[in-house]
Amino acid sequence: MDGMTVVHEVSGQQLKTCLEIAQAFVRAIDSKSQNYTLVHVVFDRYDTDKSLKTRTRNRRQGKEGACCKYDVTDMTQMNMPLNRFLSNSENKDQLTTYLAKKVLHFYRESTKSVVVATKVGAASNGPRVDHLQSNQEEADTLLILHAISASRLTSSVRPHRVT
Repeated sequence: MDGMTVVHEVSGQQLKTCLEIAQAFVRAIDSKSQNYTLVHVVFDRYDTDKSLKTRTRNRRQGKEGACCKYDVTDMTQMNMPLNRFLSNSENKDQLTTYLAKKVLHFYRESTKSVVVATKVGAASNGPRVDHLQSNQEEADTLLILHAISASRLTSSVRPHRVT
């Protein structure tokens, strides 16, 4: 799953803290993956200053510019629409790492294998996933690497919609 797509799906809810965002995000991941035993949640990287994607993000910020930088913790207040908060790449970067940790924590004792990928790297609640380390910026491209890995880990991979 493209993690930021799921973030945007929950952004319409009245979420007041980063913890509430994380809880809504984890519920959405859990709901979307209920029929699967292996789940990959992949985020874009937001730490590449000189990429075309970064220039596009900067242009999209428009005249207002990016929101100020926040430290993402459970108690961080959302006093603005989530899209405004996400206009700052550092906020996005911190939020994706924070959400990945929350997903792994939620599934820590689950029989479901969960893999998350952020700028920090790939991590799992199960087998090692060192082979999924990548400096690729786009989650869309990383999803291909993750799909290949998933097909090798399971003997019966059912086709499913990538979100």
